[in-house]
This record gives sequence, C-alpha cells and structure tokens, in this order.
Amino acid sequence: MPRRTIFLGFECNNRCLVCAQGDLRRQLSSSEEPAILAAVEAIQPGEAVAFVGGEPTLSDGLPELVRLADERGAATILVQTNARRLAYPAYADALCDASKRLALDASLFGASSAVHDYHTRVPQSFAQTARGIRRVSARGVKVGITVVVTRSNFRHLSEIVRLGRALGADSIHLATIERFGSADALYPSLAPNDELARPYLETARADAARLGMRFLEGPPEGTDLEARFAGTGPTDLGALSSLGPARYDSLRGGA
Repeated sequence: MPRRTIFLGFECNNRCLVCAQGDLRRQLSSSEEPAILAAVEAIQPGEAVAFVGGEPTLSDGLPELVRLADERGAATILVQTNARRLAYPAYADALCDASKRLALDASLFGASSAVHDYHTRVPQSFAQTARGIRRVSARGVKVGITVVVTRSNFRHLSEIVRLGRALGADSIHLATIERFGSADALYPSLAPNDELARPYLETARADAARLGMRFLEGPPEGTDLEARFAGTGPTDLGALSSLGPARYDSLRGGA
C-alpha cells in the first residue's frame, strides 16, 4: 500500500524522555498551513496516510484535515498521538466523526501515573491518555498502542498490555529506543538490560496473545500499515510515522 506522512509541526504537550525530536520544538516553528493543505490535496486514492508531529492533536484543524484525506480516498488515516487531547469529548468526537477510516497509534509508557508520567515528564498525562484511548475506542476507532521499552518500565509490560486491552486497543508494539533526539544523551540511563528484560517481554507477548491482541516487538521498520488495522497480521506504524535519524539530523541542519 502506498504511504504518505503529513507532518504537522513539532509542538507537543509532553516532554518525553525518549522523544525522537529532542529540542527541535524550540528551534523550529510548526509547518505552515499552506504546505499542510498541499500535502493533503496531493493524497492519492488508496494511500495509507499518517498525520504526525510533535503532537498532531494540538492542531484544531486536524479533524478537517482527516475529513479532507477521507474525501481524497485515503485507504487508512492514522494519527500518531499521545491521546491526551482526546480525553476532551468535543475534540474526540470531531476527530472520530471526520472519517470511518481513522486509526490511532497511541503512545503509552506505563500502566500507572507513576510510571507513565515519569517518562512524559508531565503530571496527570497518564490519566488523560487513558481517557483519550478509551473514548475513541468506544467510538469504534481502531487503536494500536506503542510502548517504548525502557529500564524504568520493562517490568510493567504485562500490566501495560492488559491495560491497553481494557482501554479498547487491539494491537501493541513494544518498541526499542532509537538513539537520537532526547534519547541519545539519556540512552545510558534509559536502555534496559536485554537479558533482564527478555522474560518480561515474553510474558507480555503471551498476555497479548491470550487477550487477542496483535503484537510486534522491535524497531519501527519494514512494516505494513494496512496489515495492522485490517487484521491480517502484526505490524508497526513507526516506519510510516517516525521522523527517523536521517530526518532528525536534516532538520537540525546536520548531514
């Protein structure tokens, strides 16, 4: 399936320890509206489209962009999000009403505020994220959860899987830390010991299977958006929606 990523800017309401974009939110402004509209107007029928940031839901215009993508014939419309703004009924309803092809890739770091908020560095972010995921999944929107596995959360992976299912998610991706952005400088304190983490990952995998959740482990590459949300197999959305190291370096003005 052809893929198209539409970047809505660096603004974000979290300050995640593993953020791929690091300090770029303070260096660059959001994408200009004409460029975003041009990207939406260029969508071809049958494409898988991802709206990414930053945090895409901080854009008041996102529901309209999703509606336009639907009109252009996008096969699947993904929003990569921390889901916090979706805790607000009016915004969540507007986004859900914009397209029946909508899907979410929601980030979750823990099954409690203590673990999740530690990673986001924003108090009460866990409560909003959980409410947001529950609200949109109750509307019938397919939700996949991405968990970046760290030294501080690997012992809680099974709890996260069970919470994700309880909130309505039908797939889960246990992602490895990518060494760029904020995670580069903090990597020694963030990365889990592989040998210690492996039993917890395997238990999480078994729990996901028992709960009927599609499961993926590893870096965000070589995946198929359609498969994850059509139910044909486990996939990851990161290859479609992540900036990636090369994109990060180019935006910083590097090679």
